[in-house]
Amino acid sequence: MESNREQAESESYGDKKAEKHLDLKNCVHDILRPLLKCMQLFGIYYDKFERRSTSGRLFNFSKIYCVFAMVLIWINVLRYIPSFWVGFDYQPNQTVNRVIKQTWLLQCAITASIILWHCRKGSWDGFYYAWYGVITTGCWSNHINKKTMKMRRICKLFLFLAIVYFIFNILSSLLAVTLFNSSVWITNPFPPNVEIAIVILILELFDLAAWIFPVIYMIAICYCVKLAFSMVTMCLESSVQKLQGFPDDLNDIRLLHLKLCRMVEHLDKPVSIWIVNVVGCNIFLACFIMYDLVRNDQNVIAVLILKYSWLTNNILTVFITCWFIAAVNEEAHMPLEYIYETQTDKLSTHQLGQLTLFLSKLTGTSIGFTAMGFFTITKEVILTIGGLYLTYFFLLLQFKIS
Repeated sequence: MESNREQAESESYGDKKAEKHLDLKNCVHDILRPLLKCMQLFGIYYDKFERRSTSGRLFNFSKIYCVFAMVLIWINVLRYIPSFWVGFDYQPNQTVNRVIKQTWLLQCAITASIILWHCRKGSWDGFYYAWYGVITTGCWSNHINKKTMKMRRICKLFLFLAIVYFIFNILSSLLAVTLFNSSVWITNPFPPNVEIAIVILILELFDLAAWIFPVIYMIAICYCVKLAFSMVTMCLESSVQKLQGFPDDLNDIRLLHLKLCRMVEHLDKPVSIWIVNVVGCNIFLACFIMYDLVRNDQNVIAVLILKYSWLTNNILTVFITCWFIAAVNEEAHMPLEYIYETQTDKLSTHQLGQLTLFLSKLTGTSIGFTAMGFFTITKEVILTIGGLYLTYFFLLLQFKIS
């Protein structure tokens, strides 16, 4: 049933494409295209949205390549598990480092699986179709199209930072090979020969891509959705200040806000699982790295720099990701202050009904992305995570001193 609906949407989109071709340059899929191409390069995304404009063979090859990349990523996860007990040049005192490495590999594999599973289900395509529906909705298309250039510039900046970060992590991984026992970090549990090391380094390039690019993808999506909600706030603010009373277009603004809320609810299905995986694993990794730094009195400056850079990477990933996700929640509720400024004197029953509906939506269930439906990611959650880090760090220091 779901696949039939997606096919119908795709056919409908194909008809609209011919009629409103100029609007495609403002579609969020086109804005994210450079980033999506990078993800496709490493087999962590395939594009069903463009299958009408590409040959069937190319689309099928893209799907097969993604399956191949997924198999390689999971093979790398399973390959490393025996290194906890056996392996060439086995060292039992490296358990903490092995836990860190295994957790990172597992996080990358789960992230890639989430992205590809929802490519198959059409969750990302549903988001693109919903966005296309917003930008082609009458007068609202002009407002959102004004923000398209800003979205495009920021998304290109995100991609540039992702590529720089990708290269930096490749270099830091090569540095780790020279500083630590290669059997722990690269070839374990296999013998550390050149052929095996090259194969595993190629596998870890796919892991690295699955670690970095999906984070940038989610951040870019959150930024675009935040700007769309800010358009609603801008329209409402303009109407309230211009009319100094009840906005004539309040019902249109409310319906547009409702469309964006439904878009967020649709996106929350894949994003909520991804949030739990990325935030949970990075908090776990940061705690283990802090434990390793406090427990071991390391005197080699290069090793300290490397471990502190890993710790910084994990902490920043959590905070930056949560910040952009929380920004969607904040912007979605921003119209509330302008609703309170609306003059309610001499309003008709119909107008009061519109106002009440909008108000109940804004003051009801929190709008935004969730952690598997348990709670919505807000700025208060960021403070809670920061408190968790500090509490754990001071506990480690106290145990070390005692």
